[in-house]
Amino acid sequence: MRDREANSRAIRCHFAMAAAIDARRGYFLETHGHIPRFRTGLHCGDVVAGEIGERRRQIVFVGDAINTASRVEDAARERGCGLLVSHDLLDLSDVPSGLAAQSIGRIELKGKAQPMELYDVGRTDSDNGVEPPERRAT
Repeated sequence: MRDREANSRAIRCHFAMAAAIDARRGYFLETHGHIPRFRTGLHCGDVVAGEIGERRRQIVFVGDAINTASRVEDAARERGCGLLVSHDLLDLSDVPSGLAAQSIGRIELKGKAQPMELYDVGRTDSDNGVEPPERRAT
């Protein structure tokens, strides 16, 4: 994988999307009655991209990295985390300024033979390093 800065783009993207939603809080509340929330699971690895369909063409991405990222997102949902990142990706990335990564331990993921170490990534908080989930924009 390219350089550490490039590898951290997905982490930065998560927080950029959260900031964009937060900037339009009033609009979402007025128009829809609630503010959208989302969570993200990130992993890295080889991916195969392809195009399927005759009448309606679609681009698809497949591979173990995609399946693992989905399982990491499942773990984020189960634990109330906005962003979980695998050790594999974090080891190849720089944690962007203003953010902190805190290990939540080795977690068993469906379909994986071995537990995977995952990190909860959040905005820094002077008290404990990572914002509690209830204060996150995600």
